[in-house]
Amino acid sequence: MNDLAKDAGINFVSLFIPIPLTLKKAATAPPAAKPNTILTDDDLRYYNTVFLDGIALFIEDCHEAGISVELDLADNRWVPYAINPAQRKVGHKGEPYWPVADDTPWDESARWYSDVITYIEEKTKHPENIALWTITGNYLLGTAEPDLWSPDVLKVTEQYVKYVWPIFVKAGKRPKGTPVLLPIYADDPYWNKKTSDERLAAFVNIKKWLVDDLELPPDYWVMTTYPFTDPASDGVKYIERIIDIIGRENVSRIISTDLKGPGHEDELSATMFDYSRYSSAELLEWQLKTSKEYGFAGWWIWSYQGTPTDPTGIRKADGEWRTELVDVIRKY
Repeated sequence: MNDLAKDAGINFVSLFIPIPLTLKKAATAPPAAKPNTILTDDDLRYYNTVFLDGIALFIEDCHEAGISVELDLADNRWVPYAINPAQRKVGHKGEPYWPVADDTPWDESARWYSDVITYIEEKTKHPENIALWTITGNYLLGTAEPDLWSPDVLKVTEQYVKYVWPIFVKAGKRPKGTPVLLPIYADDPYWNKKTSDERLAAFVNIKKWLVDDLELPPDYWVMTTYPFTDPASDGVKYIERIIDIIGRENVSRIISTDLKGPGHEDELSATMFDYSRYSSAELLEWQLKTSKEYGFAGWWIWSYQGTPTDPTGIRKADGEWRTELVDVIRKY
């Protein structure tokens, strides 16, 4: 953590917490229950408290390094298992791993979100270094942005959000961010027929559900960002349109996430944009420059350090910094 702050000048990171890692027995999550502000041994019997204690210590390490952390709680149970069961991600190395959603998964999810927030905020010595919590997760992919746009799941997703969000907001004391919002830039026959607002349905829906219907606006709006989208190849200024949807008054509450760098070539090539002529540093600089120009609250990059099979970090698998990327980060 000290290297991240000292060498790259970064003071904000994001950490995803997938639900299986928090459980004493993977795939066995606690049943629905009224959220408590004080957790008993009976409440905790489902949880891997060694892992949760590690998160609490990580927050303290962040404090030592002068870094704030966004904690993204990823639950896969956004949609009942009976919907698209053949495509569900539930196993890992042949063993049950992700909890199986029942017909009304929102009450179990709400308890999990509340319990984890309550435990970690109480356990860590420096809860003030938690910049925000988010609810996230994908019913097909596990640790990914939630599907907030597909017509076949939209009704139950709305039920999920409207049940979970008020309980999530009340849990703990630290700020709360929206589910991680994904703009759809796919280049395929289905999406190429859609309007820009249909591509931004996640933003339209969350604004309606949280602000207009529940009257519980988030502390932060968290969105996955792609480079060179303003204006895009279809002539739409997507970031401008996103700001119009969530409200100009919320610009300083936007956190631009998942900024793309090296190793994302396959993902970027599947979009409607031509990124082939840009270097990784140019892609990253556009995103940081745009965040600064609009006055967003912050941003984070995917990811800190690559691995031999996933070379997406600003640091190589052997620990060597990608200086062309670190130079851009320092600039902003």
